[in-house]
Amino acid sequence: GRSVHVLDMNDQAVEACVGQGAVRAESVQAIAKECDVVVTMLPSSKQVMSVYTDEDGLVPNAKEDALFIDCTTLEPDVAKSVWSQASDRSVQMVDAPVSGGVGGAEAATLSFMVGGTGDAFERANPILSFMGKNIVHCGESGSGQVAKICNNLVLAISMIGLNEGYNLALSHGMDAKIIADIFNSSSAQSWSSNYVGPPGTKDYSTGFKVSLMKKDL
Repeated sequence: GRSVHVLDMNDQAVEACVGQGAVRAESVQAIAKECDVVVTMLPSSKQVMSVYTDEDGLVPNAKEDALFIDCTTLEPDVAKSVWSQASDRSVQMVDAPVSGGVGGAEAATLSFMVGGTGDAFERANPILSFMGKNIVHCGESGSGQVAKICNNLVLAISMIGLNEGYNLALSHGMDAKIIADIFNSSSAQSWSSNYVGPPGTKDYSTGFKVSLMKKDL
């Protein structure tokens, strides 16, 4: 087993982890000083820069030969900048944005798109394997972010088209389940059509937020 230290602004999430045997960390600086491997997932580039590069952040306080795995979706140039600062302190780092949503996280079937050196990827792979099934080395630092942004661009386009199709069908009085079945058995079939289902039939409260998709685009 591994000793896992957790830190999050959502205290309820931290408590859930502590209930499973994790250790509550007191600060980012404490995480940096105590952990050999650090995995982060943050809302955007601004938070990543702060958590990693502030005086009390991860990079200035990293253990020797530490490994940082950032699963945030952010600008490739920011990923490269943070990687460069980590490298200057002999710390390995990969950008590893993720796809698969809450369901994939709960089932440990997430997909990770990883950017970084081959050596860093080999170190990160066993850690990511605890959380995912499809772990792809995309190339140098920032490449994982490029792959994720391309993925989300295609996803957003398909989601918009799907919902416009539903809106058109329903506005003309079609049954939602009938048009959903047609989509999923014809050329309109996609991951989005399979996941969304007929309008009003799923709880999306824990899904990927529109505000985060807008940020990615």
